[in-house]
Amino acid sequence: MNPETFFDKFGLLADTPNGVQKLRELILQLAVQGRLVPQEPSDEGAEKILEQAKNEKILFVKEFRVRKPASSLPINDEEKPHELPHGWKWCRNSDLFALRKGKKPKNLSESEIGLPYLDIAALDRNVINRFTDDISCPKAKEGDLIIVCDGSRSGLVLTGKNGVLGSTLAVIHNFTIDKDYLRVLLLRFYNEMNSEKKGAAIPHLDIAKMYSQIIGLPPFKEQHRIVAKVDQLMVLCDELEALQQKKQETRLRLNSAALDKLLTAYEPAEFANHWQRVCDNFDLLYDNPETVGELRKAILQLAVQGKLVRQDEDDEPAAVLLEKIKAEKERLIKENKFIKTKPISAIEPKDIPYQLPLTWIWTKIGNLCISIVPNRDKPKSFSGGIPWITLANFCDEKIELKNVYSHIGLSENEVIKYNARIIPKGSVVMSCIGRFGLVTVLDEDIVVNQQLHGFVVPTCLYPRYLAYAIKAQKDFLEESATSTTISYLNKTKCESIPIPLPPFAEQRRIVAKVDQLMALCDDLEAKLDQSQTDGAKLMEAVVAELVGA
Repeated sequence: MNPETFFDKFGLLADTPNGVQKLRELILQLAVQGRLVPQEPSDEGAEKILEQAKNEKILFVKEFRVRKPASSLPINDEEKPHELPHGWKWCRNSDLFALRKGKKPKNLSESEIGLPYLDIAALDRNVINRFTDDISCPKAKEGDLIIVCDGSRSGLVLTGKNGVLGSTLAVIHNFTIDKDYLRVLLLRFYNEMNSEKKGAAIPHLDIAKMYSQIIGLPPFKEQHRIVAKVDQLMVLCDELEALQQKKQETRLRLNSAALDKLLTAYEPAEFANHWQRVCDNFDLLYDNPETVGELRKAILQLAVQGKLVRQDEDDEPAAVLLEKIKAEKERLIKENKFIKTKPISAIEPKDIPYQLPLTWIWTKIGNLCISIVPNRDKPKSFSGGIPWITLANFCDEKIELKNVYSHIGLSENEVIKYNARIIPKGSVVMSCIGRFGLVTVLDEDIVVNQQLHGFVVPTCLYPRYLAYAIKAQKDFLEESATSTTISYLNKTKCESIPIPLPPFAEQRRIVAKVDQLMALCDDLEAKLDQSQTDGAKLMEAVVAELVGA
């Protein structure tokens, strides 16, 4: 592929993952290789530029009374990454420019007396709030190239202003080379310079290494042509990026509006109408993982609103089910299998977020399940097979026992010795410290620390429905959490989670439908991921063909 073909496919390549950013990098790569614009045989070669640069370097040393830079080392053939076009010349950065570092003035004031103090904020965000009359400090002038020498953004090139140069910055003095072309060079090699910073706590630009870097120098007139082409293409990248951002925002807005209409539809006919619109525009609404995530949330919300499956008038109403659950809880406590807890208040009408089907009922999770709060103290020994689980073991809706504390567990004696509280198989466990909405149904007995909270599920409540209902309340949990350094839910708040309770048979139908739709979301995300992977490979192939030819 030649550069002309590449430009013809510019818009197509921009749609690949991180396509615009990769296009920017590729433009700069082609620019410094001499493949962005045609060469002109009549241009005076770069050799003459380098001769003139030597003289300018001598004048720089005299003018600013700095130490004479060391002579550039010869360039070996092994260092040259590619062939240069006719008229170009290999050289080192030290042949083309020098840095003069700033320093912090002795006095700084917020009153506008003297010259502005130029730090990164002053140049990058045009925020100038300090001034100095210390005339001994290095100064910059309007239009100078300034490079950041310290901090995480070392290597970043900024446009100078009139003022005193801060200690983390340096002004770039270019020798003969076009200033705008020099900016292109430094922008092209920014990532490399940024990755080669020195320092532990505060990284610093490795100036010696930057000076020794080799580049291909084009004739002076070609430098101008390259800059003009780069500017033109970067404007096009800006436009493509803006269009993509607008398209993404529109898609998210349409998706949000479509799902909101589904969630707020009260009549079956109205719901069916809005659902059909979603189906008709599915490919438009769900063409990236972000909108698929919103679809997952909507599925859960529709499930707990009673809109995902049909209601059956023959189902036993949830009010009757709630009485059975209450009787079972009392029996288990009477048999000393679990400790009695404080009564949970009923849900106030003002706290009901939406209306439920006639056979459903609002309640709180503490009225449905027996709550198990972990012991405050961590066991001192682990020598058995009852898993000790923390939040780190959670992976989506599963508990992963591998690679976490090498799967430690308690023996029955250790459970008694340390007064550990076993959460039995079939219970629902949820996160109560951060990562709210993370929940699972246990397939074995476990012991947990205080990052997790357990609910023993009665036989007439379907555990997986309860898990989905908790997951659907993620926003409520985040709002209810007490926040200090880390947001958490105490026992009372965990037990006070509002739960929409459907008939038992409908709980099973809901779970089956949610499982089906979540599997479709999994497939959709897998296809989108594969599409992005294919797009990334396409871009890599184009880059390899262009810059490696």
